[in-house]
Amino acid sequence: MPATADAVAVFTADPYRDLSAAPAEYRRALRFAQERAESNPTQFSPPYLYNETTLVAPVTVTAPSLVLQQAAATIWASSAQLTEGDGQETTGNGGPEPVADKDAVESSTPTEPSAAPEVSITPATKRLTYSLEDLTSVRDEVLEQTDIPGYDQLRTA
Repeated sequence: MPATADAVAVFTADPYRDLSAAPAEYRRALRFAQERAESNPTQFSPPYLYNETTLVAPVTVTAPSLVLQQAAATIWASSAQLTEGDGQETTGNGGPEPVADKDAVESSTPTEPSAAPEVSITPATKRLTYSLEDLTSVRDEVLEQTDIPGYDQLRTA
């Protein structure tokens, strides 16, 4: 069901579908964008991958331009950050790990030159009606409803 002026959209399939086809850098950047949104849930909307290589980091229609600039800030991810201790690339099981911004990456990077290229991802931005907090409160309200048929089968909202 599409969104209307007084109702949010209802998805019957997982909007965060299997993202394994997306490059690891984008999966990690999505996680970092999600952390940005969680740091200011009243002005950021949930980020998402539009396709495997387009990260969208929306803000609310009332968010000031500074918040829009924060959402559009480049996320730096080197290929070296995308491996786990055994050297295997992360698969996205359980979600990608957060990526630090460039300054934090540079301060924690060894002084030896790395063979892994540094990758920058600049999110596309847009303004949306609902904030992360708005959507989270609706989700929580739906999951707390015990008087609707089949409520005991709800796993997420």
